[in-house]
Amino acid sequence: MPGDIARTVGELRDASEQLATLATALAAVIAANDGRPLYRRLIAGLRSAIETGSLRPGDLVPPETEIARHYRISRHTVRQAIGEMTRDGWFRRERGRGTFVNARPVAQSLGSFYYFADQMRERGLDFETRVLRRNLSRADASVAHRLALSIGEPTVELTLLRFAEGVPLQIDDVIMPASISMALLTADLTRGSVYEVVAKEHHVRVTRGEEEIRPIVLDWDQARLLEVTVGSPAFQVDRRSTADDRPVELRRGVIRGDRYVFKADLPMSRELA
Repeated sequence: MPGDIARTVGELRDASEQLATLATALAAVIAANDGRPLYRRLIAGLRSAIETGSLRPGDLVPPETEIARHYRISRHTVRQAIGEMTRDGWFRRERGRGTFVNARPVAQSLGSFYYFADQMRERGLDFETRVLRRNLSRADASVAHRLALSIGEPTVELTLLRFAEGVPLQIDDVIMPASISMALLTADLTRGSVYEVVAKEHHVRVTRGEEEIRPIVLDWDQARLLEVTVGSPAFQVDRRSTADDRPVELRRGVIRGDRYVFKADLPMSRELA
């Protein structure tokens, strides 16, 4: 009990300090009468505070009542702004504790081949992969067809749980022909990559991937692993990878919808009439 009280007092102090930090950033945005609804201006100010580092991942957002009182705006307006930012993944609510700033979503371009370890290194993020399952199996008819194998041919199967900045981000189920992936059964993948191990140990370099991306909601097992509530939105990414036109991998990724953004450059293929 004393520890809980001390933590609550500390978080209230943090929220008060955050309100002081936000004062300058929000005041000008809220005061600007640029035609946007007030709650939209508040959202813009809060996002700017996150992007400039005034609010950092893990920070406690000041209570709605304090923001409303400080800026002399209605609590309904504040609730609307914070609610929308929570739904969009900027904030998270913890029962009995308050609202906290989430880490920024990972933005992934769809213009070229990508993989988790390389993404995290490129962004300077701390990452980890935990191997939940790895075993030697045999291709059923569907796997054999998609990987151009014979039915019953040996395959290596993995289930990987990926973390970024200590937060579970995605679950990957991987199937590869055993002839080019046996090293995966013993490799340390904590800070490494499936593709890097296969390239180093089996001299097979993945050169291309085809993906299908669809929205899903998480079932109980998926939600438990990703530490979110059942029914939370997510992306399901199905990939078939090839090496010099030879199919070498089937992968199904389930990625938290609040922590990931896919981006694509869409050039116009023809001029408008």
